[in-house]
Amino acid sequence: PPVNAAYYNGVGSAPMIEGNSDHIETARQAALSSIASQININIQSDVVSSIMENNDEIKENFERNIRTSTQASLEGYEIKDQYTSNGTFYTWIRLSKAKYQEIQAEKRKKAAELSLSFYREYENALENNNVATALNNAVRAIQSADAYIPDGLEYTLDGEEIYLVNHYYQSIQNLLDGIEIKPVQKVVKTKTGQALKNTAFIVTSNGNTIKNLPLLLSINGEGNDIPKSIRSDFSGKAVVRGAILHDSKKIQTLKASMELKGDKDSGAFLFPALLSQIQIPTGSIMLQVSGPVIYLTSDEQMNGTPVDMNRVEPAVKNMLTDAGFTFSNDLSAADFIMEIQVKAREGSQVSSLFTAFADMNLSITSIMDGSEIYKTSLKRVKGIDLSFEKAQIKALDAIADKIMKDKTEELIQALH
Repeated sequence: PPVNAAYYNGVGSAPMIEGNSDHIETARQAALSSIASQININIQSDVVSSIMENNDEIKENFERNIRTSTQASLEGYEIKDQYTSNGTFYTWIRLSKAKYQEIQAEKRKKAAELSLSFYREYENALENNNVATALNNAVRAIQSADAYIPDGLEYTLDGEEIYLVNHYYQSIQNLLDGIEIKPVQKVVKTKTGQALKNTAFIVTSNGNTIKNLPLLLSINGEGNDIPKSIRSDFSGKAVVRGAILHDSKKIQTLKASMELKGDKDSGAFLFPALLSQIQIPTGSIMLQVSGPVIYLTSDEQMNGTPVDMNRVEPAVKNMLTDAGFTFSNDLSAADFIMEIQVKAREGSQVSSLFTAFADMNLSITSIMDGSEIYKTSLKRVKGIDLSFEKAQIKALDAIADKIMKDKTEELIQALH
């Protein structure tokens, strides 16, 4: 295209594919991208400058988002020429610099007015001590100025020239700096498989409780069932309800933090990156986790006589201890009663080899309501050795092996 200082010019191209017209849009976007790269965006926002200076990855993302945002906002351009050559489609687009500045000035004015309307609602909510509503409106004020985050959106407010984005950002950070999320109890003892109790946070702003404030929950354990979020009530108390831990890790940390987010459907490019840099208050509770307590009785016999040393009971105990459960000889301290009955008997003799068989019944009863929550059995598990006694011991050991191999997962699930 001919050089003309009054215009931005962009040429885009795309290979043509027979029966497909996508090349037209691809070439147009390439031409607009070329124009967007020629438009300089001055970084006037202190917040953005600080972020870009301290983090190269964020800087790269910001610069990419700025180009994308600029390209998406281009209006008033004209397609000067389109042609094909050697299977490639070309588009030449021209945009008047004066026209661009005129359109941007109008957009900036509307963006400033819209964002200020949200900011006024933020101020009104603060006057009424409605912190949750105030934060929501402050976030929306920044989001509505998304396209002008880099240059700060300069505006005359109450007779003073300020950058609105900087002003909004600092207002949010100042408000958040005064918010505290404190645990009602710093340390909570709990058991796997049981609902968390006495777990709550108090949310305050400069000493005053905050109502109706949503908090995000997170925990460093794995496989736990916890609600994604909770909300403070009229007294500023946010209670964790319905949380059940399955991870047997002895010490876990439950965190509650504020979530700042805007309208997901707004199409904002720069806003999420800016918001992610705001320091948000967080509270935490240390969870001292133990497994449910089991009271275990075991009756292991060979030919009707109790064995000198149990074979099945130690294997079951070791397996469940490794899974985070504890055992007690005090029935009043237990959550479950587990009963194991194993009986081995002589089978037959073939030459110098003796065969024996063992049967096992295992049941688990909940102390809480007396219900039987699990029951299983193994029948005619075989053992072979050089005597009936040794064969019966082999059969008992085979019972223990089969429990480890086939019953471990369902046993643990039943106790959770």
